[in-house]
Amino acid sequence: MDAEERNLKKGIQLFKRQDYHGSIDVFVAVVHAYQDEFNKNRMRLERNAKRKTGRKGDEKVCYNKNYVNALDFLSAAYLKVDNLEKALRYARVMVSLQPLSCKGYLRLSKIHLLLRNDRRAYDILWKGYLKIREAKNDPAKKFVVNETLYRQLKDELQKSKNSLQSGTESVEEGMPGSQHVEAKDNDPLKVLPFELLCNIFAQFPLPFNLRCLCVSSHWNETLTSTARIFESFHLKKNIRKQELTEFFNFLGKIYRHNNGRVFLKFVNIEPHESVEKSILQLFFSKKLIIESLKINLNSTNLFGLNPIIKNGKVTFSHTKSLNLRVPLFVNETVSLLDILGRCENLEKLVLIIPKFDSRSKLVQQNAVRFAKLHLLSVSVEKEAANSIFNDTVMNNFLGQNVFPKLRHLTVSRVKLSQKALKKILNPHIETIELDSVPGISIASLLDAMLGNTEPLSTLRELKIVETETTMDSSHRDWRNELLNSKLLSNLSVLMLRNSCITPKMLEDILLASLCQIKSLHLVLNRYIVFQNRLTNPSSTQTPYEYANISNLIAKVPHIEELSIVGCPGFNQLTLSELSKEAMTNHLFDKLFYLNLSMNKVEDNSLIQLFRKPYNLKLDKLVIQYCEVSPGTVKYLLDNKMCRSIDYKMSDRVVL
Repeated sequence: MDAEERNLKKGIQLFKRQDYHGSIDVFVAVVHAYQDEFNKNRMRLERNAKRKTGRKGDEKVCYNKNYVNALDFLSAAYLKVDNLEKALRYARVMVSLQPLSCKGYLRLSKIHLLLRNDRRAYDILWKGYLKIREAKNDPAKKFVVNETLYRQLKDELQKSKNSLQSGTESVEEGMPGSQHVEAKDNDPLKVLPFELLCNIFAQFPLPFNLRCLCVSSHWNETLTSTARIFESFHLKKNIRKQELTEFFNFLGKIYRHNNGRVFLKFVNIEPHESVEKSILQLFFSKKLIIESLKINLNSTNLFGLNPIIKNGKVTFSHTKSLNLRVPLFVNETVSLLDILGRCENLEKLVLIIPKFDSRSKLVQQNAVRFAKLHLLSVSVEKEAANSIFNDTVMNNFLGQNVFPKLRHLTVSRVKLSQKALKKILNPHIETIELDSVPGISIASLLDAMLGNTEPLSTLRELKIVETETTMDSSHRDWRNELLNSKLLSNLSVLMLRNSCITPKMLEDILLASLCQIKSLHLVLNRYIVFQNRLTNPSSTQTPYEYANISNLIAKVPHIEELSIVGCPGFNQLTLSELSKEAMTNHLFDKLFYLNLSMNKVEDNSLIQLFRKPYNLKLDKLVIQYCEVSPGTVKYLLDNKMCRSIDYKMSDRVVL
């Protein structure tokens, strides 16, 4: 098998997985390779013919049998991404290469049908049908026809004929194109309803819609009167003030019937550091109504941003989503709430703090009730994580204000106090994600949630990455407390990384979830030490109990995603026990993702997991830094036991 044939099969696999853009890249490379080979053969024949006769020869140029198949798949892929122009180009090449093949005519007619050129589609099918029928019935040509495609060609020809006859056009039998067919007006802007046009063009990116303005005067007039098409735009990082001014002049033309007010659905502002202030001043000086706003700043801090917004003309009463990355500078006159207080209908708030200003001060402020906010994400970047203001400014903001409808909470590297954490939690919380929050462990988080006056039973996802592993020496009965409170009764996703959780506490959590966990990820939890039958307990020094793989897996019977990464004691013997338990009780019937990275997993134990009669099949297997050979990876892929495998081998990793 040559390289082009392997790439062709790779492209077909991507096409079947609906990765059309990826398949196009592969098919284009294959087509170019076959085209170069075709051109070389043609030039060689022409040189030989001129050398012998002094003129071009009539000998037919041969080409690779997969050339036409690659063209067909490439044309089909372009159809999937709505690039009809390129799909038409490669379909024409198919017909020119194989004029006696049904496949090219079928593909070409389908594209013309999508272009609403029904008559042209019929002519192509009729022309192909006559050619192939003549070759098929001529014994001298010895032409072999694919009967399945030939029947499909005749069926499509009959459908196309019936479609033309049912309309205002007429088709004369046996003489396609003998009578001129009155041309239709295929301009979609004249055919489609106005509301449908708005929905269609609103899905396209801004540069594409701007190019559409140049199609015709009718398109320009129609699109500029359809303001919804230009609701979203992204200011490029190196945008100049002159370019932004021209763009606002263009928006003024579109919204000329709206009293100068411009409604924008989504705006992303990320100017270069050297022109941040001038771009911000120009932007906020316009009469804008913004639904979703994202601002990414590096030099302009909160102290400099606040007067720009305060003196600007942008209306925030309709703003539902705010993504703000800004250095925090707080003094007696400026606070974070001076900006957020303008967004009374805010539903999503993402706050990223790259640094704290050294002159920052804690501001006494009145509590604000964010009545509609359901998503809150607060993140402090690594450079500012150790600032003394991290545990004062952010706790002041999170602890004093009220978030009654909060459902999704994400906190990263914020020195969050227990008091502020309890204040944020409410009976409506559905997802909690704590990433490297100092002082907050799985135990302290559950304690804060259990201490809430109102019961919490809506939690669906819990993800926590801990920074400390200080163990609680008390023997707390988590199982009874969690079961009685029904705190985790709807939990379906659990991710623990660097956690101080013990195997017993983990089992209590799984039982409290009523064994309904569908996604379980245990990553680098050093206190979860697995033990198998052949392990000598005295050989592993740990003050905590061992984890039994069979008991653990039995408590997640509906598991779909499972990660056991870098866990002490998880080796080939443990994996063998897991295989037996899964095969006996059919525990992995729904499993499609498995991550066993950084464990002492070997070839035989891994293959045993996929052995018959269980026949486990995964969409993705991750085995980074395991003791698995490339041959085993190839075996699993060739036998279609895994759709994809991520693996990396290194002798430097020692567990």
